[in-house]
Amino acid sequence: MNLEAEMLYAFARARVDVPAGPSGYTERWPHRLLGSGSTPAQARRLADQLVASLGADPYAWLAEGGFELHDTTIAAARGETEALCIPVDGDRFRLAVDSAHPADRENEPDAATLEARRRFRLCHEIAHTFFYSRAPGRRPCRAICVQSDWEERFCDAFARRLTGLREPPAKLRRAA
Repeated sequence: MNLEAEMLYAFARARVDVPAGPSGYTERWPHRLLGSGSTPAQARRLADQLVASLGADPYAWLAEGGFELHDTTIAAARGETEALCIPVDGDRFRLAVDSAHPADRENEPDAATLEARRRFRLCHEIAHTFFYSRAPGRRPCRAICVQSDWEERFCDAFARRLTGLREPPAKLRRAA
């Protein structure tokens, strides 16, 4: 099964109806439309701005940013996709986080390590939303055609700044 088919299958199982209406994010959400060439330094500044305006808990940002968090199975069990950011009608996003990645089972990680990985994945996917144009009641639309290495570096830098982790979750080992 290809990644697109797996995404559709995962979200068919995690279906949540989102009513169309006003903007999916509140006036407190620091939405910026980013384009190609956004840098890790910009990611760190945006992360700092987010913490200054909304605090350091990414779970508290879900309503402010117009996000729905879903724990689901994607393709992480095979060492592939760990999380997804899916735009939906109503100017919102579904953020799917897969906790079945092999790194989450190696060496029997403790609860704190598992939660750190989950938070990193969540923050990384939130960073992807800044590459979408958003309009009240509409489905967010990617501002650039293709995800790239620099976008992934941006999202990793954003998540590292917010979580304090130095490596993406798949590279993390059990905390000593």
